Amino acid sequence: MVLCNSESLKVGKNNYKSTGIYNDTILSYIGCDSIVTSNLTIKPTSFVKLNFIKCPEDSIFVNGVLFTGIGLFKDTFSNYAGCDSIIHTNIETPKTITNCDDAEFYIPNAITPNFDELNDKFKIIGKNIREINMQIFNRWGEQLLNTTSLSPEWDGIYKNKICVDGIYLYFVHIQGTNGKRLNLKGTITLLR
Repeated sequence: MVLCNSESLKVGKNNYKSTGIYNDTILSYIGCDSIVTSNLTIKPTSFVKLNFIKCPEDSIFVNGVLFTGIGLFKDTFSNYAGCDSIIHTNIETPKTITNCDDAEFYIPNAITPNFDELNDKFKIIGKNIREINMQIFNRWGEQLLNTTSLSPEWDGIYKNKICVDGIYLYFVHIQGTNGKRLNLKGTITLLR
């Protein structure tokens, strides 16, 4: 017999709550002994505690449930074994979050690295940004730049030479001061 750990098996006067093989002697209605062998498997109950930090206007989606407030929430679902899965979700808005605004930024789509100081560099300009990782690749997949500067820029130069006119691929990963992450990709046209 298979039970969840919140259940038990009663055989005669005995009550079993753990996995094992149990032999019980039970007196039948005519006064004869009957031996009952029980092979018991107890499946576990899952317990998970989740912690989230959110801005006041944000919401959090956990296992099909949308949370908009703060506090400690308890939900019970069925786990892989069909037994209770208890999830405690703790959601708070700490006073240390100083800016819940989303990251704002501008990513250009073309540069002209001809040293006239107009549009010479591919730069990400923005605010409410905690981290940036920018990568630039040529059409053959060769990485030309990988930087984690908060003011990333590319001047169209690779191995001390201005790259040829064409289209280049960028990947930008941005984390805002509110903790939200964005993964962006696009192309930039280099014209001389």
